[in-house]
Amino acid sequence: MTTIFHKAVSSLEAILSSIETDEQVYRWFTLLIIQPEVVKHLASSTSDQLYAKLKQFTVLQRTIYLACFLGLVAVIFWKKFLYLTLGLIVIYPLYKIHKDKKKIVIEISSTLLQKDYEKNELSQKTLYQLCEIYSRKYNIPSLVDTIYALDNISRKAIIFTFIFTAFIYPLKVWQIFLSIFIAFLLIQAVLKTSFIYKNLK
Repeated sequence: MTTIFHKAVSSLEAILSSIETDEQVYRWFTLLIIQPEVVKHLASSTSDQLYAKLKQFTVLQRTIYLACFLGLVAVIFWKKFLYLTLGLIVIYPLYKIHKDKKKIVIEISSTLLQKDYEKNELSQKTLYQLCEIYSRKYNIPSLVDTIYALDNISRKAIIFTFIFTAFIYPLKVWQIFLSIFIAFLLIQAVLKTSFIYKNLK
């Protein structure tokens, strides 16, 4: 009798590595694990502690982003572009928060995947297949749809920033490019929030 051999197409380690290295995959899994049904599904003292830390990092991250956005608006309005250098102060704190938050997302995602799938079963599913399954199960946008929608939002926001700083509230050429660069960074930060993901449908 012939035994059918199914070649492994993925693994837990490969999926977790994708969350670590790919920002869009990381964002998507961040949305997945904060779904109320998932939180309830993983309820335990360990996961509760991880979720508490995740919430703390998220609040801190959003507070810094909001301060940066308000600062950018003030700088553009009063044309005091020298003050943009103050933004360098938050680069390391934001980087550290992002790294620590990502570790928690990976840990919670690992727990979810191991609880839902046996090792052999998981090895037969690609990252995109898994995301589609979870997308239907928890009624959230799929990874593919999310990537397309966020790229679209980012592109339109950059175009709007250029039009605003070049024609509506005209600045010098170097100020326009600097504003667009900073706006891009802020847009990427905003697009990471769960609010954006929940309203992509």
